[in-house]
Parts: sequence; structure tokens; C-alpha cells
Amino acid sequence: MHPPVKQGKCTGCHDPHQSPNKFQLRATGADLCFLCHKRSIVGGKFVHGPAAAGSCSTCHAVHQSDFPKLLLAKGNQVCFDCHSDKAEEFKGKKYTHAPVQEGCVSCHNPHSANYQYLFAAEGSQELCFNCHSDKQKETDEATVKLKGLETKKKCL
Repeated sequence: MHPPVKQGKCTGCHDPHQSPNKFQLRATGADLCFLCHKRSIVGGKFVHGPAAAGSCSTCHAVHQSDFPKLLLAKGNQVCFDCHSDKAEEFKGKKYTHAPVQEGCVSCHNPHSANYQYLFAAEGSQELCFNCHSDKQKETDEATVKLKGLETKKKCL
């Protein structure tokens, strides 16, 4: 449950007397959310479409939800509701990388990032080494360098 709702602080979002906005909201779109939440969440160079449009409610419920962070669906399903092409791509694969199963947010920031595709780090190598630090050490110390890491695609 959204904390202001749980605490009965409806007037944090709704003006009980008058408002130019539907439902007597104090602001519209993300501006309403940013009355409490930090605007810097969408301050990256690349901003997720719904966040850029100020449509937080595309992914989040405003009052309550059955899922953490007031999400409208569980885990990856909230992403797959729009990114159905990715859901199809992963469906039925014999081997799936653990972060894909754990959650899209393992590699992607759901609001904004400074890297293309909302990646949490620059380039596949840096992103992969966030989890595979043992491989980074191994790669750095190798006397014979892995040629794939010298290509544009790096780990991919």
C-alpha cells in the first residue's frame, strides 16, 4: 500500500477543496509523484518511455498493489506487458541467463540511465563484470587475451 494511503494522508495528493485536475489531484502525471519522490529518478541521459511521458501509472499502481514497489504485475511481467517481443524471445528457451529469470532490472534501470537501452553500466563487458567479477579478474590477468572482448560486442 502506498504509504500516504496507509497513513490516511490523502491530501498529500488530493486537494479536498478545489483543483484544476481530475480527481482533485494537486498535480498531474509524474509532477504529482515528484511532490514526494526525487525527480532525479528520471535524470539519466536515456529515459524509459512511460517515465519520459510522466506516466508512472503505466507500471505502478497509485494506491495499492499485490506486488512490491506498487508494480502492476510481478517481476518481469510488468516489463513484458509492453515488451511482449522480449517475452516471446525468452519463451521456451532451454537455457536462459539467470538475470533474465531474476528480473529485467538486474541489468536495466526501469526509470532512466546514462547508457543506451537503460543499461546499468556502459557496454556489455562492464555490465557483465558487475556480476561476474571473477571473470574480470581472470580476463585482466590473462596472458593470452580473449579476442571476443576486443570486438565492439565485447561479451556478447
